[in-house]
Amino acid sequence: MSRHHRVAIYARYSSDLQNPSSIEDQVHLCTDLMKRELHVERPAGVFSDAAMTGATMHRPGIIELLAAVEAGLVNTVVAEGLDRLSRDLADIASIYRVLQSRDVSILTAHEGRVTDLHIGFKGTMNAMYLKDLKEKVRRAHVSRVAQGRVPAGLCYGYRVVKGVVDERGNYETGLRMIHPEESAVVLRIFEEFAAGTIPHQIARGLNNDGIPSPAGRTWRCTAILGAPSRGQGILNNEMYNGWIVYNRTKRVVDPQTGRARAVLKPKEDWARRYVPDLQIVTDDLWERVLRRRSERRASPTTGKPRRVSGQPVNKRPLTSLTFCGVCGGEKGIANAGRYVCNVARFQDQKCSNHRGTREEALQSALFAFLFDRIDEREDWLKKLQVDLEPRRQAYDVVESEIRDLEVRRSRLLDAVEKGVRPDTTIDRLVSLESRLDELKAITPPPVVPQSASEAKGRLKTALNRMEMLFWEQKHTRQIHQMLRSLVDRIELTPDNLKCQGEHISINLSRRAWGDFYCTAADIWPELFSSNR
Repeated sequence: MSRHHRVAIYARYSSDLQNPSSIEDQVHLCTDLMKRELHVERPAGVFSDAAMTGATMHRPGIIELLAAVEAGLVNTVVAEGLDRLSRDLADIASIYRVLQSRDVSILTAHEGRVTDLHIGFKGTMNAMYLKDLKEKVRRAHVSRVAQGRVPAGLCYGYRVVKGVVDERGNYETGLRMIHPEESAVVLRIFEEFAAGTIPHQIARGLNNDGIPSPAGRTWRCTAILGAPSRGQGILNNEMYNGWIVYNRTKRVVDPQTGRARAVLKPKEDWARRYVPDLQIVTDDLWERVLRRRSERRASPTTGKPRRVSGQPVNKRPLTSLTFCGVCGGEKGIANAGRYVCNVARFQDQKCSNHRGTREEALQSALFAFLFDRIDEREDWLKKLQVDLEPRRQAYDVVESEIRDLEVRRSRLLDAVEKGVRPDTTIDRLVSLESRLDELKAITPPPVVPQSASEAKGRLKTALNRMEMLFWEQKHTRQIHQMLRSLVDRIELTPDNLKCQGEHISINLSRRAWGDFYCTAADIWPELFSSNR
C-alpha cells in the first residue's frame, strides 16, 4: 500500500456552546484538502473530540489518533489547523515529536505542510491566544457584573429574559428574572432548613412530591448543602439573597493528569453586585440559615468544631469510586458506616438495592485485590517504562522550553543594560517570567525503577502506606487522589444467594499503575527517590 493511502483526519471544537456541525465542517474541509494535495479519495480514519479544550492531552480522539500512529496505521495527519491538535505549546511539541519518530507528517488547511518552524512559532502563538482569550473573557464578565448582569449560566430559581435590545439595537444578554415555581422550591428549602429539618429529610420530601432537582433528577443532600467556600449548593448561593458574585474561583488543569479543579481566589478579587430584583430569600431568613449552619458545624456537647479546619466535610477515600450494581448510581456512606445506594436512599422506586457494605469490608477487599494484582504480574519494569515514557517526553519538551526562555530573558536583560529603553521590553519580560513560573511549577516525572523487583517493591510500599493511613482523616484527600488514579469504579451488587451482603467488583483504570506510580511519587517523593 502506498504512503498516501494511510491518511487520518482530526477535528475538534472546544465548547459545548459551539455548533456540533463544526466537526462535520472540519472533516469536509480536510477531505477536500486531502483530495487536492495528497490525491487520496478516502481517509484511513477520522478522529474527533467534541466540546473539549485543546489545553489538555486527555481527549479520547487525540489518544486514539496517536495509538493509530504508534500501530503504523497512519502516515499523514490532516487537520484544519495546528490549534485543532492542541493549543498548549508543550503538548503540540510532544505530538509533533511522536509523529516525527514514526515518520508521520502533518498537513493543515491553515499552515500547509507543518515543519519545526510552525511548531515553535504557531505553537507559541496558539498558547498565547488561549491565555489572552481567558483574560478577555474574564474582563468582559467582570464588566457585566458591574452592570447587574449574570455572566454565568442559568441558576435554579431564575429564567432568562429574552428580547431586550440596547440603544444600538443589539440583544441584551445576562438578564434574569425570578422563576415563580422554582423560587417557591428555593424558599421551601430555606424555610425547612431554618426550622430544623435536616437536609436528608428535605431531599426526601422534595422527591416524594415529584419535584425535579436543578439537574432534572432526584434531590440529594449535596444539592442542598453544597460547598460553602465556593458558593455551591442551594443554601450557599448568594444570588438568592440578591447578590451576583463572580470570579470566586479559577479553574486549574493538572498538565499531567488533565483533571481540572477549582481553586478559591482571595475575596478582594471577587466581583460582587447587589440586584434587589433578583432577591428570593429575605435578609432575615438568610441570616437564620447561616446561624443554623454554624450550629450544625459545632459539636452538640462541647460547641467545638467537628473537624480540623481545612479538612473535607463528609469525605472518605472511596467517595465517588463506589457504585450500585443494580442501577449504576453512586454509593455513599450512610448510617453505621455502610456504603448504600444514593438512588435507593432518596427515591425508593428508582432502585431496589437497599443493601450496604461496611467501609471496613470494602477497604479490606480493595487492598487485597490490589496486592494480588501486583503479585500476579512479573514484567513491572517494562510496563512502568512504557507508562512513564509519555510523561518523560512531555517533560523533555518543558525543560527545552525553559532553557529557551531563560536564554531569551538573558538577551532582553543584556539589551536593557546596553541602553534599550526598559519600557519597550517590560511587557515581554513579564510574559517570559510568567511562562517560566508556569513551566517550573510542572512536577518532573518520577525516577524509573532499575529492575522489575524494585518497581514491584515501590508499588507495594506505596500501597502499604496507603492502607496504614487509610483511616486517618488528615490523609483522606491524598489517599482518595491515589485511588482515583488507580481505580475506575468499585461496583457493589446484591448477593442473591444470601439474604444480605454484596458482591464486590473492582475495575482498574486504563493506565492504572503508571498513573498511580506518578501520583504516589508526587505525594510521597521520599518513597521513589533514586537513592533508596
